[in-house]
Amino acid sequence: MQKKKCSLLTWVIPLTISLLIGCVTAGYLVYRHLNERAYRKRWEDYNDCGFA
Repeated sequence: MQKKKCSLLTWVIPLTISLLIGCVTAGYLVYRHLNERAYRKRWEDYNDCGFA
């Protein structure tokens, strides 16, 4: 039986891409959460005046 030669790049590149996608997704979710919270904070004074 021959052993398969596992190159370092065959698992480093997909792992790096996966981590990058995960970090970008987490950053986007944090950005959306903070943006939504700021929007709600800005308009919370108008909740009682009948426009909401």
